[in-house]
Parts: sequence; C-alpha cells; structure tokens
Amino acid sequence: MAVLVLAAGLGAAAASSGGAEPPVRRVEVHRGDTLWSIADRYSASRDPVATIERIRHLNHLSGYTIYPGQELNVPAGDR
Repeated sequence: MAVLVLAAGLGAAAASSGGAEPPVRRVEVHRGDTLWSIADRYSASRDPVATIERIRHLNHLSGYTIYPGQELNVPAGDR
C-alpha cells in the first residue's frame, strides 16, 4: 500500500514539473476588465475558473483585483 502511495506521489510530481510550461501572452488590463472577462477572452476553450486561477498563479496575484494599465501573463489560448 505504501508503495502505491509513493508511486502516485512521484507520478504527480513528475507530471507537474516534467513538462514545459504552456505558452503565455502578455495582455494589458483595460478599464472594465475583470479576471473573468480576460480568461473568457483569451482562453475560450478552457474552463474560465481554472484559467483565472492559472492567471493568478502566473502573475503572483494574492487576490482577484486587477487595475487598468496593469500587464498580465495569460495562458495563450486558441484566440
């Protein structure tokens, strides 16, 4: 049992660090933009909630507030 748990943990660690990071694009926040609207605009085929969390991670955001003029790294989607 312990071997299975260890193997699962090692597999998850390899999956999270073994692959190359997906491409990102740099976008400027405009007046009225929200993380939701940016996630929806640039990552249409993905779940907006997951994309918002990815944007927060890429930009080291502790919250959900963004400001006009701010530049954000956003996962490059299909748009």
